[in-house]
Amino acid sequence: MKLTVTLLLLCIPAMVWSQRIEVSVGPELDQKEIRKEIGVPGAILSPFRSFSYSSTLFFNPAKQKGYVGFGFKDKSFHFAVFDNYLNYTGMKKLVSETIDEKVKLNAFVIVKGKTYLIFSQENKSRDEFSVYVNEVSDDMVVLGTPIKLHTYKNLKQSGMQLIVSSSEHKDYFLLTRIHDTKARESQKMECKAVSQTFSEIWYKLIDTGVRDMDLVIQSLAVDNSGNMYMLTEQSDKKVNNPVAFVYFWKSGSLKNFELGAPAGVNFGSRLKLLNGERAYIVGLNKDEKKISFFLNRINAQQETLEEVKTGLMPDNFYELSRVRLFDTFDWSISDIVTLDDNSVVASVEAELVNYKYNLYNTYNTYVLSFSESGDHRWTGVVQKKQVVMGGMHGHMLVPAGNNVLVIYNDHEKNITKKTDDSEVEIFKTKNAMVVVQEFDEKGNAKKYPFSKNKELENYALFFYGVDRIEPGLYYSSCINVKGVMSVDTKNIVFKIN
Repeated sequence: MKLTVTLLLLCIPAMVWSQRIEVSVGPELDQKEIRKEIGVPGAILSPFRSFSYSSTLFFNPAKQKGYVGFGFKDKSFHFAVFDNYLNYTGMKKLVSETIDEKVKLNAFVIVKGKTYLIFSQENKSRDEFSVYVNEVSDDMVVLGTPIKLHTYKNLKQSGMQLIVSSSEHKDYFLLTRIHDTKARESQKMECKAVSQTFSEIWYKLIDTGVRDMDLVIQSLAVDNSGNMYMLTEQSDKKVNNPVAFVYFWKSGSLKNFELGAPAGVNFGSRLKLLNGERAYIVGLNKDEKKISFFLNRINAQQETLEEVKTGLMPDNFYELSRVRLFDTFDWSISDIVTLDDNSVVASVEAELVNYKYNLYNTYNTYVLSFSESGDHRWTGVVQKKQVVMGGMHGHMLVPAGNNVLVIYNDHEKNITKKTDDSEVEIFKTKNAMVVVQEFDEKGNAKKYPFSKNKELENYALFFYGVDRIEPGLYYSSCINVKGVMSVDTKNIVFKIN
């Protein structure tokens, strides 16, 4: 009887974590065979980072289909199609009378279960390019006549770099043309918001007034009301100051807000529209040997920057932030999410890249929790060390009710160590295990494997191939690096319960 009770108690933790994350594993994907099938050489097209629109990786949740771009051949773009996001059903050509090698695919967007392609086509003789939208069938056949969204002038001088963003509810799509400029010219961009029916809502030419060489655009976003948010870093005597440009279209007001604490140096900021409506900016601040974090909110109704909230990083953070190869300014806000109780969670991580060998060095991840009003609630730490190829490094934050999950790749030996144990094995690609550290609403942490599926032994998440299909449902590529020229790939879908 005692043995039975003991076994039951041992099973309870496994049941708890297995119910939190439900993982579905697809068959091993032979990319070489797929490329051979269509005669496209080279590597698979790389999707953009997580949660962004891509012309090479997108999903239709209404029909549970996934699409991955594999290349261009015979005047056609080729896409692998996956039923239930995981089961490869074949390769489809993007069939169209108007789309050829002269166009640029900007994004595939889903509106009410229908797929639409946004693409650009240049007209050099007129020194311009136009952006169009077309509906696309499940079999990648372009339907009907393309609808022109906008024509941009001065192609030769300003280029055709275009970014497509979407509001959380897909009510608005934002087209942002970032002008090619010389180092000492003021950085400009043209922004245009369109509705679900792709009709114009507003258009605005924005001159930042900052030289191109002194400006870095960190992120662009559009909220559920159609307002535009752009987070930038502006250099001033080797100090990068975070500044947000916000266009409130109903009032026609363009405002820029200086972010962070008034004293010291503000750096490593990130902007996130939580629930598609509330703009939060979290960043770091260094004042002598004191490292703090700050949180700003932008009030869209009042069109104001709300009072900054600040707090100190852990007492030993300054020393740890300069450990070994790392410098304090290598740290930044990696991700921000909101939970069911409307609290805000942000993560802080350092990253160094050896570009010669494509090796990424990352250190511990700090997790910051704030109330909806911006008051600091708790700080947690994920003990880890990674020296791995690009895409296997870092982590992702995933909301799970009132808890937050930090998902990352680790050395399998570290799974038995306590969450506060700083003596951890360095993860160097081999002996991989995907690990979850879960923090509850009070900051209490527990650690467990992402999955116990034998098919995922020695596989790591490939974070460059992670995307959110819909709230609570995620797609990812997993890789098992066996050698320099030997990598096995599987795709997974995981659901948060």
